[in-house]
Amino acid sequence: MSKSRSLVLIRGLSGSGKTWLAESLVGDSDFRVMICADDFFISEDGEYEFDHTRIKEAHEWCISETKELISDEEIEMICVHNNFSRKWEAEPYFNMAKECGIDVQVVTLYDSGMNDRALSERSPHNISEKAVQKQRHQWELDVHPHRNSKPKRPQKMNQNTRYLVFYDEAPQYHHNQYPQKRRSNKNY
Repeated sequence: MSKSRSLVLIRGLSGSGKTWLAESLVGDSDFRVMICADDFFISEDGEYEFDHTRIKEAHEWCISETKELISDEEIEMICVHNNFSRKWEAEPYFNMAKECGIDVQVVTLYDSGMNDRALSERSPHNISEKAVQKQRHQWELDVHPHRNSKPKRPQKMNQNTRYLVFYDEAPQYHHNQYPQKRRSNKNY
């Protein structure tokens, strides 16, 4: 039986915690690796030397390195942690995974509940607040190539619709009813 292999795409705005999550998933395992386009800008001295004129080259490098990692059958998990704000940025990763029969999982952090200023301050690469705003403006809800990125309008419930409602007790399934608001025992 062959071991399960996966490609994990971690997406989010700058400063949202992508690197931390990738490090947590990879841990100390020799069979799990993490990579991102920012790695391209790390010098031989270990210093981060960003050059905005080479962003396209950095992303091409990241795709190429990921292909090489996928070809190594000893590696069970590859975590790619880039912004992936738009579907076309993730598409090459889905394509290479499909070619190799590897599962793809997408983890979306978006903004981790922070505003643009907080994300800018938290980003380890001195990303400006304006750059974070641009990322937010470009954000697509879903990067899966076979899905629509735009939110769908709510659909009318039919009699076969089921949803799960959690109260203080065990979960209960309800048919074709919206949950009732719980009344307070307090008298006002």
